Amino acid sequence: MKMTDDDKRAVIAYRLEKAYGSYEDAVKVAGIELWNIAANRLFYSLYYAGSALLLSQGISSRTHAGFLTLISLHYGKTGVLTKDEARLFRLLFSLRHEGDYEDFRDATEDEVMEYMPKVQSLIGKLESLIEI
Repeated sequence: MKMTDDDKRAVIAYRLEKAYGSYEDAVKVAGIELWNIAANRLFYSLYYAGSALLLSQGISSRTHAGFLTLISLHYGKTGVLTKDEARLFRLLFSLRHEGDYEDFRDATEDEVMEYMPKVQSLIGKLESLIEI
């Protein structure tokens, strides 16, 4: 079933709302030093914003790996995102994955706090790129 323009706008708005909400969650849990959860929420804040951007261009992915590839292909390799911005998606995916699934690997305060302002800025940039 094909999405109408109104449906697409609604989904994009919802994903952006989730992006900002996930970022706020990251701030809150960082405040109580839950670094793995903060890293998780930072990744998902970019994931939701990035998936909103992809949808605005008629692009979608069914997996995180596919999502990362599409962001890199359409926005990293084309120069729309800086190399550091494009890399941030994979860095946070790895940090989230390691914190969730690997033994003896936890996100640290330094990692999370370094990424916090970068993620906040990138969410805004991704939103500004959305054209619907």
